[in-house]
Amino acid sequence: MKLPKTPQPITIKPAPLFAEWLMRQEQQAPITLAPTGNDLTNETRILCLHALPEFRGWAKLLATPGLTRFAEKVCTHLAAGRHTLPEQLFGHTNAEIAEALKQLPPRPAAAIH
Repeated sequence: MKLPKTPQPITIKPAPLFAEWLMRQEQQAPITLAPTGNDLTNETRILCLHALPEFRGWAKLLATPGLTRFAEKVCTHLAAGRHTLPEQLFGHTNAEIAEALKQLPPRPAAAIH
């Protein structure tokens, strides 16, 4: 997935947990909630992370081949208040990162849709 050089405004459909979490974060580009917005695909989740200065590194990492499929799991982890994503993963191979992300706890009952 190719990310834009600078974060772009994005409109997403409201989703439990994730949308609420996004609205509490510092945004470099506006993220708007609207019933006619984009569905929350892995790519959309990555674009949302890209709009957040604190999580832009994770967006870039998740945009690489083989890691995009973990976007929902990472976003669920963050939105559930678990800000303990392993920063030490940066610099490892995609296979090593994928293996570590598989170990994140399953998503909570209030799932991100």
